[in-house]
Amino acid sequence: MICTPGFTVFDPSKKGSTAQTALAVVCATWLDDIGMDFKALRLAPPILEVWATRGQLRSREVIDYGLDWSLPASDGV
Repeated sequence: MICTPGFTVFDPSKKGSTAQTALAVVCATWLDDIGMDFKALRLAPPILEVWATRGQLRSREVIDYGLDWSLPASDGV
């Protein structure tokens, strides 16, 4: 692992975009801040997790944005 994963809080009632868009922003920010320093970086598609207010995982899905990724999605997702 190169660094810690990127996280964000997304509330669709307060923003005019989708959770997939928020995930894309987190990925792009991470790549801009950290990922571009590593020339041999290989990536798997990001995982979108939706959590309830009391810390209960509601859903988890791989979001590939229709792209080919250099690594497969994580097992068990």
